[in-house]
Amino acid sequence: MNPILRFLYFLFKVTVLTGARIYYPDTVVLNRERLRFKGPALLVSNHPNTLMDVLNTAAKVDEQVFFLANAGLFSTPFTNWLFNTLYCIPIQRPADTGGKPLQNDEAFARCDAFLAGGGTLYIAPEGGSEMERKLRPLKTGTARIGFSAESKADYALGLIIQPVGLSYSSFLHCGGRLVVNAAEPIRFADFREAYEKDPQGTVREVTTLMENRLRDSLIDTTDATEDALARGLESILQNEEPLKGEARFQREKELTVRLAAFHQEQPGAYADLLERAGVYFATGVRDITVKNGGGRHILSVVAGLIPYLYGYLNHLLPVGIPKWTARKLNIYIGYTSTVKFALGALTIPLFYWLQTRLFSAYLPEYGWVIYLISLPLSAWWLWRYNKILRLWRSERKWRGLSGGEREKMKATREDLVGFVRRLMV
Repeated sequence: MNPILRFLYFLFKVTVLTGARIYYPDTVVLNRERLRFKGPALLVSNHPNTLMDVLNTAAKVDEQVFFLANAGLFSTPFTNWLFNTLYCIPIQRPADTGGKPLQNDEAFARCDAFLAGGGTLYIAPEGGSEMERKLRPLKTGTARIGFSAESKADYALGLIIQPVGLSYSSFLHCGGRLVVNAAEPIRFADFREAYEKDPQGTVREVTTLMENRLRDSLIDTTDATEDALARGLESILQNEEPLKGEARFQREKELTVRLAAFHQEQPGAYADLLERAGVYFATGVRDITVKNGGGRHILSVVAGLIPYLYGYLNHLLPVGIPKWTARKLNIYIGYTSTVKFALGALTIPLFYWLQTRLFSAYLPEYGWVIYLISLPLSAWWLWRYNKILRLWRSERKWRGLSGGEREKMKATREDLVGFVRRLMV
């Protein structure tokens, strides 16, 4: 590859890793050794969060990654040049052609050549992005691309599919949890004999295997209602028995599996649970507030107000512009994090530099160094203080309830704690 493009990729990757560390401060990478593969590979993940899925997957891989992208992105001369230059290969979907026959021969030929050269290609096999913790049926294109390249090389490439499951605590907001879980790879050479006998059947078999391994590596709920219930019950569990990292992820995953089984086996009891939990969480009082019988975060609110105002004023433009832009753009809501992340990667360093240059004239010698260091620290406090504010608001709502309403919430919480503990046994 052109050394300039290789260097640009390095800069992009460093930027993404740095930004992701800020945007998802609680990130856990499981089975990281599987992301240190060598040689040709098809890197795949679930696709609930648009471009964030691509970045969060590719940035964790040691190899340089190219991307199979929707042909619609290449529709203008400029974007065609840009995406072809920046590591992308266009692929047509039915949505891109208006029902006309797909013309992907050239794309498959480029994939064959790229993989034969030892490249790593990212594909989102669901074919589209939906903002939900639910893996949708996978398309067969990934397996067909892999068998095309490997069969042309007489299965000498050692080509693999590396599935990666992504589980987000929030699709829209900065500061959430993210689990990146690399599943066991799939080797095309293991299916050579089966493919030579039955190509279509083997493509479906490999696609099903890929789907199963992806599903096993992430949190997969049945529908939005069940997902919301699972999140609520997990918050109760976390307040009762705090866990971190992989342990919390495995518990949350197990909870969703058992909740889905409970839904199927006891639909009546599930409906009752849904009603009780819905009333409990609809009050706007956070579970930790109910557990503690209130709280005293007002002191933290008062003590932290001045540092918060300092951070707010210093980040009014660098953070405000991406948030404002994400609200104003008339695009699918799933692109919210993508827009804020991408613009923030530009506005935050730019305004940090501009503001430091501006205030350096009014600061004593080397005072600008202290000011510059204070900016990311004040950004952290902004994030922390907003969490404190949410707890304080919850405590205010709690104090606004009558004694009977509080006792009812406590009793409901005890019932929910008992249920979820029995469910997890």
